[in-house]
Amino acid sequence: DFKYTGLEALRQEPTAKVQGQLINLPSQTETPWYQNPYFWGEQLASSISYWLLALLLICLFPKLTGRYADTFGKNILFNFLMGIVSIGSLVLLCIVLAVTIIGIPLSLLTLIVTGISLWLAPLGLVLWFTKNIAKQNWLESKRPWLTALVLLASVFVLMVLQAIPLLGSLVHLLTITCGLGALMISKWQVYKESKTTL
Repeated sequence: DFKYTGLEALRQEPTAKVQGQLINLPSQTETPWYQNPYFWGEQLASSISYWLLALLLICLFPKLTGRYADTFGKNILFNFLMGIVSIGSLVLLCIVLAVTIIGIPLSLLTLIVTGISLWLAPLGLVLWFTKNIAKQNWLESKRPWLTALVLLASVFVLMVLQAIPLLGSLVHLLTITCGLGALMISKWQVYKESKTTL
Protein backbone atom coordinates (compact mmCIF):
# COMPACT_ATOMS: atom_id res chain seq x y z
CA ASP A 1 0.00 0.00 0.00
CA PHE A 2 1.06 3.58 -0.64
CA LYS A 3 0.37 6.07 2.18
CA TYR A 4 0.57 9.83 1.58
CA THR A 5 0.44 12.68 4.08
CA GLY A 6 0.56 16.31 2.96
CA LEU A 7 -1.19 19.65 2.92
CA GLU A 8 -1.87 19.43 -0.82
CA ALA A 9 -3.91 16.78 -2.57
CA LEU A 10 -1.95 13.90 -4.07
CA ARG A 11 -1.41 14.27 -7.82
CA GLN A 12 -0.92 10.97 -9.58
CA GLU A 13 0.57 10.80 -13.06
CA PRO A 14 -1.57 8.97 -15.59
CA THR A 15 1.26 6.56 -16.37
CA ALA A 16 2.04 5.84 -12.69
CA LYS A 17 1.17 2.40 -11.40
CA VAL A 18 0.56 1.73 -7.73
CA GLN A 19 0.30 -1.82 -6.54
CA GLY A 20 -2.10 -2.19 -3.66
CA GLN A 21 -4.28 0.50 -2.10
CA LEU A 22 -3.68 4.23 -2.31
CA ILE A 23 -4.30 5.79 1.13
CA ASN A 24 -4.40 9.59 1.55
CA LEU A 25 -3.82 10.33 5.24
CA PRO A 26 -4.70 13.71 6.78
CA SER A 27 -1.66 15.90 7.36
CA GLN A 28 -0.40 16.33 10.89
CA THR A 29 0.35 19.97 11.53
CA GLU A 30 2.41 21.10 14.50
CA THR A 31 0.43 22.67 17.35
CA PRO A 32 1.31 26.36 17.85
CA TRP A 33 3.31 27.05 20.99
CA TYR A 34 0.54 29.13 22.58
CA GLN A 35 -1.93 26.22 22.20
CA ASN A 36 0.39 23.65 23.70
CA PRO A 37 -0.54 22.88 27.34
CA TYR A 38 2.93 21.44 27.96
CA PHE A 39 4.44 24.82 27.04
CA TRP A 40 2.42 26.65 29.71
CA GLY A 41 3.05 23.93 32.27
CA GLU A 42 6.79 24.11 31.66
CA GLN A 43 6.82 27.90 31.92
CA LEU A 44 4.80 27.79 35.15
CA ALA A 45 7.17 25.23 36.72
CA SER A 46 10.23 27.26 35.67
CA SER A 47 8.63 30.46 36.96
CA ILE A 48 7.91 28.99 40.39
CA SER A 49 11.48 27.71 40.82
CA TYR A 50 12.97 31.03 39.65
CA TRP A 51 10.48 32.90 41.86
CA LEU A 52 11.54 30.95 44.95
CA LEU A 53 15.17 31.71 44.15
CA ALA A 54 14.39 35.42 43.79
CA LEU A 55 12.52 35.45 47.12
CA LEU A 56 15.47 33.73 48.81
CA LEU A 57 17.93 36.27 47.41
CA ILE A 58 15.73 39.18 48.49
CA CYS A 59 15.54 37.78 52.03
CA LEU A 60 19.27 37.06 52.26
CA PHE A 61 20.59 40.12 50.39
CA PRO A 62 17.92 42.85 50.54
CA LYS A 63 20.38 45.70 50.10
CA LEU A 64 22.16 44.17 47.11
CA THR A 65 18.95 43.09 45.35
CA GLY A 66 17.38 46.50 45.94
CA ARG A 67 20.46 48.21 44.53
CA TYR A 68 20.46 45.71 41.65
CA ALA A 69 16.87 46.63 40.72
CA ASP A 70 17.59 50.36 40.86
CA THR A 71 20.79 50.04 38.82
CA PHE A 72 19.08 47.97 36.13
CA GLY A 73 16.50 50.66 35.41
CA LYS A 74 18.80 53.69 35.50
CA ASN A 75 20.79 53.34 32.29
CA ILE A 76 19.96 50.33 30.08
CA LEU A 77 22.54 51.20 27.42
CA PHE A 78 25.35 51.54 29.95
CA ASN A 79 24.32 48.27 31.57
CA PHE A 80 24.37 46.59 28.16
CA LEU A 81 27.88 47.86 27.43
CA MET A 82 29.09 46.85 30.88
CA GLY A 83 27.58 43.42 30.34
CA ILE A 84 29.52 42.94 27.11
CA VAL A 85 32.73 44.11 28.79
CA SER A 86 32.10 41.80 31.76
CA ILE A 87 31.48 38.75 29.56
CA GLY A 88 34.56 39.46 27.48
CA SER A 89 36.73 40.05 30.57
CA LEU A 90 35.55 36.88 32.31
CA VAL A 91 36.13 34.75 29.22
CA LEU A 92 39.59 36.26 28.72
CA LEU A 93 40.42 35.67 32.39
CA CYS A 94 39.40 32.01 32.10
CA ILE A 95 41.64 31.56 29.05
CA VAL A 96 44.63 33.26 30.69
CA LEU A 97 44.29 31.22 33.87
CA ALA A 98 43.87 27.96 31.94
CA VAL A 99 47.25 28.45 30.22
CA THR A 100 49.14 27.61 33.42
CA ILE A 101 48.68 24.39 35.38
CA ILE A 102 48.37 26.30 38.65
CA GLY A 103 45.68 28.54 37.21
CA ILE A 104 43.43 25.72 35.95
CA PRO A 105 41.48 25.41 39.25
CA LEU A 106 41.04 29.19 39.33
CA SER A 107 39.92 29.09 35.70
CA LEU A 108 37.29 26.47 36.52
CA LEU A 109 36.15 28.50 39.53
CA THR A 110 35.88 31.64 37.38
CA LEU A 111 33.93 29.67 34.78
CA ILE A 112 31.49 28.45 37.44
CA VAL A 113 31.04 31.96 38.84
CA THR A 114 30.46 33.27 35.31
CA GLY A 115 27.82 30.63 34.63
CA ILE A 116 26.00 31.41 37.88
CA SER A 117 26.15 35.15 37.15
CA LEU A 118 24.72 34.65 33.65
CA TRP A 119 21.94 32.48 35.07
CA LEU A 120 21.06 35.12 37.67
CA ALA A 121 21.38 38.05 35.25
CA PRO A 122 17.70 38.05 34.10
CA LEU A 123 16.70 38.72 37.72
CA GLY A 124 17.64 42.36 37.15
CA LEU A 125 14.63 42.92 34.90
CA VAL A 126 12.37 40.91 37.21
CA LEU A 127 13.42 42.83 40.32
CA TRP A 128 13.12 46.17 38.54
CA PHE A 129 9.59 45.34 37.36
CA THR A 130 8.63 44.17 40.83
CA LYS A 131 9.97 47.20 42.63
CA ASN A 132 8.31 49.67 40.26
CA ILE A 133 4.95 47.92 39.88
CA ALA A 134 4.49 46.97 43.54
CA LYS A 135 5.88 50.35 44.65
CA GLN A 136 7.50 48.55 47.55
CA ASN A 137 10.93 48.86 49.10
CA TRP A 138 11.55 45.35 50.40
CA LEU A 139 13.89 46.70 53.02
CA GLU A 140 10.87 48.37 54.65
CA SER A 141 7.99 46.51 53.00
CA LYS A 142 4.73 46.46 54.96
CA ARG A 143 3.00 44.27 52.35
CA PRO A 144 5.41 41.44 51.51
CA TRP A 145 2.61 39.39 49.95
CA LEU A 146 2.14 42.07 47.28
CA THR A 147 5.84 42.03 46.45
CA ALA A 148 5.76 38.23 46.23
CA LEU A 149 2.74 38.20 43.89
CA VAL A 150 4.15 40.87 41.56
CA LEU A 151 7.49 39.07 41.59
CA LEU A 152 5.83 35.81 40.51
CA ALA A 153 3.91 37.56 37.72
CA SER A 154 7.09 39.28 36.52
CA VAL A 155 9.01 36.00 36.44
CA PHE A 156 6.20 34.27 34.53
CA VAL A 157 5.99 37.03 31.91
CA LEU A 158 9.77 36.93 31.41
CA MET A 159 9.76 33.14 31.04
CA VAL A 160 6.99 33.28 28.43
CA LEU A 161 8.71 36.06 26.47
CA GLN A 162 11.99 34.13 26.42
CA ALA A 163 10.21 31.02 25.11
CA ILE A 164 8.61 32.76 22.11
CA PRO A 165 10.41 31.81 18.86
CA LEU A 166 12.81 34.49 17.51
CA LEU A 167 11.61 37.17 19.95
CA GLY A 168 12.62 35.01 22.90
CA SER A 169 16.24 34.81 21.76
CA LEU A 170 16.48 38.60 21.55
CA VAL A 171 14.80 39.08 24.95
CA HIS A 172 17.07 36.45 26.50
CA LEU A 173 20.20 38.10 25.09
CA LEU A 174 19.22 41.59 26.24
CA THR A 175 18.15 40.54 29.74
CA ILE A 176 21.34 38.55 30.30
CA THR A 177 23.68 41.24 28.97
CA CYS A 178 21.98 44.18 30.70
CA GLY A 179 21.40 42.17 33.85
CA LEU A 180 25.04 41.11 34.09
CA GLY A 181 26.22 44.68 33.59
CA ALA A 182 23.85 45.96 36.28
CA LEU A 183 24.93 43.14 38.62
CA MET A 184 28.61 44.04 38.28
CA ILE A 185 27.89 47.73 38.85
CA SER A 186 25.76 46.96 41.93
CA LYS A 187 28.44 44.74 43.44
CA TRP A 188 31.04 47.45 42.93
CA GLN A 189 28.83 50.13 44.48
CA VAL A 190 28.03 48.00 47.53
CA TYR A 191 31.73 47.15 47.88
CA LYS A 192 32.75 50.81 47.81
CA GLU A 193 30.08 51.75 50.36
CA SER A 194 31.22 48.95 52.68
CA LYS A 195 34.82 50.20 52.52
CA THR A 196 33.83 53.79 53.32
CA THR A 197 31.88 52.69 56.40
CA LEU A 198 34.87 50.77 57.85
